[in-house]
Amino acid sequence: MYNIVIVAHPDDEIFWMGANMVARPEEHWHIVCVTYNAKSLRGREFRRICKRYKWTFHQLGFLDKGREQPILNNVKLVSTLYQELRMYKRRNLINHIYTHSHRGEYGHLQHRQIHQAVRTVVRSLKYRGPISYFQWDVTQGIVEPNQELLLPQHFKAKRKLAMLYSKSKEPDIERYPWWKQVLSYDQT
Repeated sequence: MYNIVIVAHPDDEIFWMGANMVARPEEHWHIVCVTYNAKSLRGREFRRICKRYKWTFHQLGFLDKGREQPILNNVKLVSTLYQELRMYKRRNLINHIYTHSHRGEYGHLQHRQIHQAVRTVVRSLKYRGPISYFQWDVTQGIVEPNQELLLPQHFKAKRKLAMLYSKSKEPDIERYPWWKQVLSYDQT
């Protein structure tokens, strides 16, 4: 059984699921990254990280034209995600699906588009298992009030993962409120 994590960009899997994945290494994780391909720097970094941690993965290679630009060809996106998830569902291999929220966590257009595509595919496949959406309340700037902090060993492991991405080597990577927090997931 696989926990399937569907994200828009390389490094989203670390920001939103990194602590969970390192805290549960005995579980099987399959990461679907919608943007970037294996030839791009971020795509190569994504592949290297997944291989290092023995996560299976699939890079769909859609273009990322910036935070406020949609992923072109929504029909192709839905069709591609359908093919990806259909194989796992047919073989009864899905334990849980995790993906972006309808708000795009902090309003990110591509995150919202991924959410909508996943919802469409899940309905088409008649998938009835658990699906959870990354949460972050932009009005408060925190994941949830009084959200617990990660255990030190999980925070250290998540930071180590993120530092494998070249863009994450910025000195202010920890500026993100969810960085040190245990994330909750909305299942509605």
